Amino acid sequence: MKIKVKGSVLPEDRIPLKMIVQFFMLWRDSKWDKMRDVIQISWVDMIDEFGLTENLKAMFSTKPVEVELLSHRFVNNVVFDAEVKIKHQIARKVFREEVRRARVICEAKPMTPSPDGCWGLNPNSIQV
Repeated sequence: MKIKVKGSVLPEDRIPLKMIVQFFMLWRDSKWDKMRDVIQISWVDMIDEFGLTENLKAMFSTKPVEVELLSHRFVNNVVFDAEVKIKHQIARKVFREEVRRARVICEAKPMTPSPDGCWGLNPNSIQV
């Protein structure tokens, strides 16, 4: 899978961007259990009782083949948005491109945004 950055490249230590890149790599490799480490705390906490792995499999059943970061910005000190173009395979030799706004949120605990917390991607924001 190719991951392209349009315009300026963010430094590697830019944690929200790392969460987005890691998520797409895990999605590509179907590593549903490892996605827990890069998604939003609230989301993991809420979905865990219903089967996080099964939910992620259902949400991301297609395969990403190319991701392009079109734009990015900090909305505030606990929310980062990135507009991404996702090319994903929906059937044999059939591809679709969609633009989504990936939202990464910093939380100290579920439903508690905090700059002292951990960054995590909200999977609903990029579901295709």
